[in-house]
Parts: sequence; C-alpha cells; structure tokens
Amino acid sequence: MTHVFLKSVFANRTWSYFCSFAGINIAGLSLRETIMKWWDTSGKADMRPYYRALPSFVIWELWQRRNRKKHEGKNLSAQRGIHNITRHMHMLVKVRRPNMKCSVSWSDMLKELEEYCPELTTKLIKWECPPAGWCKYNTDGASRGNPGQSSYAFCLRNDKGDMIYAEAATIQSSTSTEAEAKAILEVSKHCKSTQHNHIIFQTDSLLLCKVLKGEWKIPWCISDTVEEIKICLIGKDHKFVHIMREGNQLADYLANRAIDQGNCNFIEFGDMGYKGEKDH
Repeated sequence: MTHVFLKSVFANRTWSYFCSFAGINIAGLSLRETIMKWWDTSGKADMRPYYRALPSFVIWELWQRRNRKKHEGKNLSAQRGIHNITRHMHMLVKVRRPNMKCSVSWSDMLKELEEYCPELTTKLIKWECPPAGWCKYNTDGASRGNPGQSSYAFCLRNDKGDMIYAEAATIQSSTSTEAEAKAILEVSKHCKSTQHNHIIFQTDSLLLCKVLKGEWKIPWCISDTVEEIKICLIGKDHKFVHIMREGNQLADYLANRAIDQGNCNFIEFGDMGYKGEKDH
C-alpha cells in the first residue's frame, strides 16, 4: 500500500505536484501522516474542505491506475492522473461554489479559492396583506424533539391585516412534518365552518406547500391528513403559498406558546401580548 499510494514514482510525482502549489511538505512522512498533513493544514477555514478532499481523489486515482496496469495492461502517465484529480477538484468547487469562476489549473484554482469572496444578497421577508376580498391563514406546527412535544397554531387575517381569529393547541407527540400537516388540517376545518370563500393558506413548510399544490408526492405518514384537508376545502377558492419563517412569526409564536402555556384562542392582537407583527 505504501508503494502504490505514496512511494512509487507515479505516486510520488502526483503528490509532489499538488503539494508544491499548496505549500505542503510531505517528505519522509508515511501515508497516514501525509493524509493528516492535508487535513490539518493551516490557512483559511473555507479552504479546508478542499484540502481534505484532495487526498481521497489522489488515492482513488492511484488505485485505479494500479488496477488498470495489473488487469488491463494499461500504463497511464502521471500527467493523465494529475489531470483527472484536478478535474475532480474542479467539479467539487463548482458544486460547493456554483457562482465562482473556477480555472481548470490546480495552481490557478488555489489562487482563486484563496481570493474568493462570496457575494452576499439580502431579501426582505415580511407578512403581507392578502388581495381585496381574500383572507389569509398563517399556519405552523411545532415539534420539540422531532418527534416530541408538539402543537399546531393558525391565525386568520383579512385584507386589511386585521386579525379575525387565532388558535393554538397541543397535540400528541409527533414529527415536525406531522405537526405542520395537523396545523393545516385544523385550519381547513375552521375554514369549512366560516363564510370565507377566498382563502390563502400560508405555511413555512415547503414540503406541505408543494404536496398540497400537487407538485410533490405525498409522504405516507401524512397521506390520510392530506386527503382530509382536500375534502374540507371542497367548494372553497383557495391557494397554498410558502413563506419563510421570518414572515410567519405570529403562527410560530402561537405554536410555541401552546406548548409552554397551554391551549389558547384569540380574536384580537392585544389579547395575546404579542408585539412582533402588531404593526402589519
């Protein structure tokens, strides 16, 4: 193993090429020490995943070369092996940093990684009033432990942002997905009992949103719940919309409040002592 992966002419030339540009000295080290040298190298923290991945690519290429030579009689050049390893590293960089322009040269790749500074973008996330004539439910399910202590919560508001009704309650221990589905089911039951016919259901669960829109397959654990939701909403003009958690803070607050303080329901913001979305 030492010969194939470290001491042979082919292995030595391969390691030397990559070590020279990275500034790593492996002279006199064993194979294990060589790998640990790459893993423990100092430098930028975001460079470590690439330094730690490279020994795997090198060893894999050396092993492939050994098998081709022994079983197929093919003797690949060191240059070809270095090219293959560099290509694997290039693919890794493109996966981890898809927006980065990455060279196919190892020396240039290292320089670009050292100098890379990601572009940060910001997006405003907030709750918005529904269109005129529509109402909006915001739902959330909480599961502390997944599975663990669980609850559901929802809040109904009109097109002016005024709260019509809010409810939260604990449920049996469940997963976060089951709690989210239970929340939407309770919302659907409440919606069925009201005169509101133009409804937007807003949830921070992308899974439930995609499932209820028919874009993703239904997980077996919530299949019965999803079918019950669909039955409750027959005859209602409704939409399912995904929102980031930052825009779903009221429902999140109520779900956690139910676990901490017990079941509750409200018809005004002031009754619940919540200030997070009072201005919306």
